Order: sequence, then structure tokens, then C-alpha cells
Amino acid sequence: RRALSCAVVACAKADQWEEALNLIELYGNQGNSERSGVVSRASINSLIRACGRSARPDIAVQLLNDMSVRYGVEPDEVSYRIAIIACNQAEHRERREMGCHNSDVGPVLAWWECALSLFRRMREDGIKPSLQSFSSVVSACEAAGQWQ
Repeated sequence: RRALSCAVVACAKADQWEEALNLIELYGNQGNSERSGVVSRASINSLIRACGRSARPDIAVQLLNDMSVRYGVEPDEVSYRIAIIACNQAEHRERREMGCHNSDVGPVLAWWECALSLFRRMREDGIKPSLQSFSSVVSACEAAGQWQ
């Protein structure tokens, strides 16, 4: 478990999220009961953070959603916070890009809604949000002009 977690963290810190994800998929998937909890929460959190930094909030949120069932570890405040931050950054990035291109491309994935949904789920799961989680949700909603 320790070797896999260290390898995943090292890849994630180098923003090699694809390699980290490959390692988890190969060696950390809970599909086999012998592998339960093979990968640490800290290593999955590192991978979520790397996905956020690499503009892949979709992967970050998927990892958060898969933590307990697929990898045998429960998400904590850090897990939710970094996924919410990834959604916030994606919302800001999309708003900047829309401002530059200003074309009607149809419905845009609303990352502010994803951030708000994760925040609600965090509270429903009994996890106390940090100030940074509150701030990131508010920032995502502000970027989208969603004040209600």
C-alpha cells in the first residue's frame, strides 16, 4: 500500500495525473476484495489536486465520486475541498474563454453547479466545510453570475 501511494503522490506532484491514474487503476482498484484500501486517501487527494491543476475537473470529480466504492477509502474535507476548487477554477476558465470568443456555442457545462452540489453533498455527509470550501463555491457562483 505504501509503495503504491508514494508512487501516485510522486506522479501527481509532477502533474502526471494520467500516470498516477494508471497506477491506481492497475493496482488500487477495489474490484478484488484483497485490494480493499490498497491506495491511501492522501494519494487519491493528490491525484484529485493534480487533475484540478491540469484543467481536468471532470476527472477530479469522478475520482471523488469513486473513492469509497471503487478504492475503499472515504472522502474527507480535503477531498471535497480540492474537487470544489477544481470546479471553481473551471468555471472561471470557461468564463474567460467565453469572454474572448463570445460565440453562441450552446449550453456550457456549469461548473458552479457542480461546486455547489459537492458542497451540499459534503454537508449531507456530515463533513464540516473549510473557509476555503465556502469561498470557492461563492467564487464559482459569482463567476457565473448566480447570486440567488
